[in-house]
Amino acid sequence: MSKTCVLLVSHGSRDPLADLEMKKLAEAYQKRHPDFTVRFGYLELAEPPFESELEKAAKTFDLVQILPLFLFEGSHFKKDIPEIIQRVQKNHLQTQLRLKPSLSIHPAMADLVFERLQAAGYPRHPNGETALLVGHGTREEESRALLEKLVLLARAKNPAARITPCFIGLGEPSFEETLEGLPFKNPASLWIAPYFLFPGNFVEEIKLKLSNFQIANPALKLFCAAPLGSHEFLFQILDARLGETY
Repeated sequence: MSKTCVLLVSHGSRDPLADLEMKKLAEAYQKRHPDFTVRFGYLELAEPPFESELEKAAKTFDLVQILPLFLFEGSHFKKDIPEIIQRVQKNHLQTQLRLKPSLSIHPAMADLVFERLQAAGYPRHPNGETALLVGHGTREEESRALLEKLVLLARAKNPAARITPCFIGLGEPSFEETLEGLPFKNPASLWIAPYFLFPGNFVEEIKLKLSNFQIANPALKLFCAAPLGSHEFLFQILDARLGETY
């Protein structure tokens, strides 16, 4: 058996589709890296729990590298995960437990956002078509700064794309306010890019609000892209984080 384990950790969701996507991601990443063992766990709402998976891995492997699947560095990344690692480390001093950086901002993430938008019909050579990048922020201001930085990366890759950041749940500006404030007479089409790894409650909430907005604006053509999910661009980011130290 490999001496190294890579343990993917996510927040978790009650949506079974999210769990299915996580399993697919872990399986694909395992095929990409047959030299180590890939496992996954959740902080809450789904099984298996991250702490129990970390305990199992610490008993079996010499090195456990923890890869957080978080787009923003909120309290789960800064507080909850380190506290769990500390608890487990006390019981397994012989094993190295290394926390890696979150997904955060990376040039390949802008490529992945465009990939999902284009799959929903967004033109590869846009001419000012509008897209909203919708994330779930944290109570910390840096989430807004990170999403705005990602939008700048996307605009640098494709200057003709008109991409606006906003948030659902926590964070400002809100998705609803941004929708209401956009000038829809020109263009008459709007694309929505949910900035989430997997399906879940927030993605469903985006779709519901979008459906209601469509009823109020029947002349507007609305398109909603899929969550980020498993993709070569995401694996490139995971590989980069695996080589970094938090």
